[in-house]
Amino acid sequence: MEEKKKLFIEEVLKTAYLNDNFNLKKKTPLGEGGFGSVLLVPDKTKGIPYAIKILFPTDSSLQERMKELSILLTLNEGPHVVKIENHYSDSFKGHIIIVMEKGDASLSSLIKKQGPLNPEELSQMIVDVTSALYFAQQKGIIHSDIKPANIIAFDVDRDSIKEAQRIYAPNKKRIYKLADWGSGHYMGLKANKTTFVNTEVGYTLSFVAPEIHSEKKEINFSKCDIYSLGLTILVACGALPANFQHWSLIEKAKKHENEVNEILDDLHIITKYGSKIKDLIEKMVYFDHNNRPDCLEILNKFKENPPTTKLDDIISFSEKKMLVKTVVHGIYRFHDELQQKGGSNIPILSKCFDKQLEENYEFIHWASENLNFDEAHVLLGRMHYFGLSSLSKNEETSLEYYQKAHDLGNSWGTFGVGIYYDFVKNDLKEAFRFYELAEKKAVEKGTHCWSALNNMGNLYEIGEGVPQNVEKAQKLYELCVAAGNSTAKANLGKLLIAKNGRKLIEDSAREGNSLGWDYLQELIKYEKN
Repeated sequence: MEEKKKLFIEEVLKTAYLNDNFNLKKKTPLGEGGFGSVLLVPDKTKGIPYAIKILFPTDSSLQERMKELSILLTLNEGPHVVKIENHYSDSFKGHIIIVMEKGDASLSSLIKKQGPLNPEELSQMIVDVTSALYFAQQKGIIHSDIKPANIIAFDVDRDSIKEAQRIYAPNKKRIYKLADWGSGHYMGLKANKTTFVNTEVGYTLSFVAPEIHSEKKEINFSKCDIYSLGLTILVACGALPANFQHWSLIEKAKKHENEVNEILDDLHIITKYGSKIKDLIEKMVYFDHNNRPDCLEILNKFKENPPTTKLDDIISFSEKKMLVKTVVHGIYRFHDELQQKGGSNIPILSKCFDKQLEENYEFIHWASENLNFDEAHVLLGRMHYFGLSSLSKNEETSLEYYQKAHDLGNSWGTFGVGIYYDFVKNDLKEAFRFYELAEKKAVEKGTHCWSALNNMGNLYEIGEGVPQNVEKAQKLYELCVAAGNSTAKANLGKLLIAKNGRKLIEDSAREGNSLGWDYLQELIKYEKN
């Protein structure tokens, strides 16, 4: 298997995407886990080093392997989550490449280099990692593999984090971010609740909560992350060695019917950290997850006036508005990227995106009803159009939400109205008008509405709803292809089939585009006949 992984990495390193954008001659390995290999590689334009993760092939479907990418895109707004800068996939060959910002050191290497964290650093690490967990839980996501190697330290004088340091981390030497979400799971509204065990988790054995491998059928996975963080804190403050045998403690505790924290008393947590840290750790590693604190309780420990644990009690309406908007905007950004790459014609990304919509329906609906938030209207328009999250498929309701977003100046809302007239009413003239208006709104905001441009190209090509103009159609397709839109690439390939069209169609299909795949099958069938 190791030889297969090595050969697979060598194959991926030959891709045009990596060779065109990165200086692979200067690559150095950063680490390897069960899900993939991470390389440090500078880009060709500015020499900025990036952490490039290449996911290993598995027996799982490509959609399942895309899960980590989907989670990272969902959490990319989080100040304490390692950010994704770009990504690339090839559905034919099973290549998945994730380009991420590079930190300065993992917590594990930091401890090896300088020893245990001092009290200020330890408190900062606890707050930052807990904030990342809380941010993820608000989006229905659990991490499932908290350990020192997956916590990355960033020096605050780095240009890439100056803004984050200024906003979220005043007067501190480092900020910490949570990395490696390959074991993560979408739990939706169950992220903070006890739920039936119907999914495999990927905790590292030395940091796993005891209930994960017990006979319990119901587990609160968010509290499993808390347990793992508790053990991580023990390593960070020097109370446990990085290579400690966790299960020897577990077995000893079971034998004497004690809590693990009672066994940990023998480890003599260094007194310089104070009773607050010691008491917190003891609670975090309780056997019974019901006795462990949640993220808010941990964060409250580091505030002078700790709030209650109910969301409506601890934050004002304006703060709740900001929290919900952050969640919805993160999903909306994924929507932007999906549309740029080809929209619903990319089933792998579409299914990942739709799952996020379903898991975060309550946030999206609240933002739409209480905030009249245009981005939430767009997302609800899609959900009603396709009948997601137990909603009945209803094009009329979908139109209502798209119209609301359109009235607020949102280009994707305008595009959604165009889709309604195109595919529901078959009024192609009106559809073209809204597509054109969607692009105009997008340009006013310094971007493009790629799906609208592609659909305008379709109508120009066939001469319906607008006078036929193949030259205009080709130019619109080419503009979209230059931006990475695989649906337009398939359409351009079909238009130019007498020239280099076949290669464009093959590339579109290779990028996971269903339209490109359909065109390719038609072409193969035609050639055989």
